[in-house]
Amino acid sequence: MSYESVIKKSKRIEAQLQAIGAEGRGLHQKATSVEAKLNKSTLKAIRYIATIRNKLLHEDGFELSKKELKNFEYTAEKIILELEKMIKEMEKPSSFIYKFFDLFKVILNKFLK
Repeated sequence: MSYESVIKKSKRIEAQLQAIGAEGRGLHQKATSVEAKLNKSTLKAIRYIATIRNKLLHEDGFELSKKELKNFEYTAEKIILELEKMIKEMEKPSSFIYKFFDLFKVILNKFLK
């Protein structure tokens, strides 16, 4: 069974997270850095993708069944579409004010923790 799609989709999600301002070394850190911009279900789905990717790369003998791989691909595609929408929205000139408030929320969250 090929896991090429796991790697490709994970890299795509990581690049999209960076496009919305994420920072960090991996998917988990990047997702955490922009969690104020993400809804809870998207954040949870990204963490699922990151966990599967990490297990695949770092755990000897880890395998996904066909059903699990299909679920991974479905979840990854949902995230990719959601992040694409966010990126397009950010590119609109009228979204500047929203970017400002998103940044404000991130800063405020760091001070409140």
